[in-house]
Amino acid sequence: MGQPIGNQYIPGENCSSCFGSGKAFGDIQTPKEVFLIFGGLTWPFSRVEIAFIAIQNVDYPCFWSYADANWMAMWSFTNTTTTAQIVEAGFPPRFLDFAGGPCETVLYSGAASAVIK
Repeated sequence: MGQPIGNQYIPGENCSSCFGSGKAFGDIQTPKEVFLIFGGLTWPFSRVEIAFIAIQNVDYPCFWSYADANWMAMWSFTNTTTTAQIVEAGFPPRFLDFAGGPCETVLYSGAASAVIK
């Protein structure tokens, strides 16, 4: 996390919780787009692993999300916690929450993992 994503790196709004001088990811620009990778998913999810390109919310610059008709994924940093969630559409919808300390790039929920890059 915090490194440019190939030649497509686009700077976003500053997430002052984790980016900047003296912060966890250092004095680099906050990315507008990040990769969210969820792995180790088990039943009732239809996929074992899935990845998304999530877009930064300009009103909440420490929050990135992805949504389509079948999936929703999010990642959020605060000064005290990191959270992620994945939701698969269905009845009932399937979801899994992840939580950790501040500015973490890998989170676990049981055997499942969530990674931001």
